[in-house]
Amino acid sequence: MVKKEWKDREFKGVLIGGTVYQAASSMQGTIVSPFLNNRGFSPSQIGLLNSVSWGIIGFASMPCGRLSDIIGRRAPLILSSFLGMAACILIYFVTNPFTALSLYVLIGFSIAFFTPNTSALIFESVESSKAPVFFAFFYLATLIGASFSSFISGWVSNVFAIEFSFLTASLIFLASIPIFFHYISGGRSKFKGNGLQVLTHSVNVKAMLRMLKQNPHLGFYGFSLLFHELGFFMINPYITLFAQKIVGLDMAGVGMVVAMWNVGSAVGFLPWGWITARRGSGKILLMHLLISSPAWALLASSNSLESMLLYVFLFGLVGAMDLPARRTLTAELCQGENLGEAMGFLELSNGLSGMLGGAIGGFFWEAFGPGSIFYAASILTLISTPLLLIVIRRKQC
Repeated sequence: MVKKEWKDREFKGVLIGGTVYQAASSMQGTIVSPFLNNRGFSPSQIGLLNSVSWGIIGFASMPCGRLSDIIGRRAPLILSSFLGMAACILIYFVTNPFTALSLYVLIGFSIAFFTPNTSALIFESVESSKAPVFFAFFYLATLIGASFSSFISGWVSNVFAIEFSFLTASLIFLASIPIFFHYISGGRSKFKGNGLQVLTHSVNVKAMLRMLKQNPHLGFYGFSLLFHELGFFMINPYITLFAQKIVGLDMAGVGMVVAMWNVGSAVGFLPWGWITARRGSGKILLMHLLISSPAWALLASSNSLESMLLYVFLFGLVGAMDLPARRTLTAELCQGENLGEAMGFLELSNGLSGMLGGAIGGFFWEAFGPGSIFYAASILTLISTPLLLIVIRRKQC
């Protein structure tokens, strides 16, 4: 009974603390590109900085998750908030190439500590059969927090100055620290040694490769999603640009497109989480890939505000199938062992796709036309589908 109460407490902590953290992250993420552009950074330079951040997320998430498996979840979550706070304070006081790079580096490490640890903690805090519903509830809460903070960042930028959004974000990051400290247990280290030895053990590449060798299903699972994620990151940065330049919407219309995208995700999270708990994570994730392919291609045919809103709503609704099923299937494949490390490994393909997807999407846009990015992404998702089917069949054996 005491253990169950503590697990309920930890889920409450990751839900509240995670929502606050995501609100801070979204606030700085909303204004960082226009802020740096106003300070003389070119779009290509901003894109390069963004690739650096995604590279850190991709390559650092697995050792960060491994560290949390060793020392417990609380310290890495507190560190993720501290790094986000430091990044925002730094860019608030001084803006130059060094502080801009520092912002993206620190945010990259912050997310690398946050994502695998929250995913592992959610699965550990609830009954495994109900995990998809709790994942969905978490993502719904963080989406609401992120959407609200994006609105606030615009208001703060207009009323005061754009850099005040970074100061506000740093305070919100700070607010998440006592929440994590109060609700999340410290845990006992599974590795005997001093701090440096623990840190060295967490970045032991041979040990991480050994884990994947012992669980080949997990490794192939990460590979199977690579094409789908690459397709997503090919179109993700360009949806608003497509709405503005090709469909011909003004900024108010573009804002409506983003809002409808979020509405689609919000409407879908809980129903898809419930269906995933009933039907199984593998089946729903496979269905997600199959439906995503035509849903993404539909975006290319948008020619009015009404059609764009409809297709982007479907885009968000179908996208809501992904994360609850993906996180649950990851936990099932690693059978609850090295959970943070396994969740971190899944971010490797995500990070690599984030690094490359935007550049590839930009190339397709310029070489073959704006609509080509949606068709190319649709084909990439189809490539992932039979690979994921192999993973599911192997899991059932």
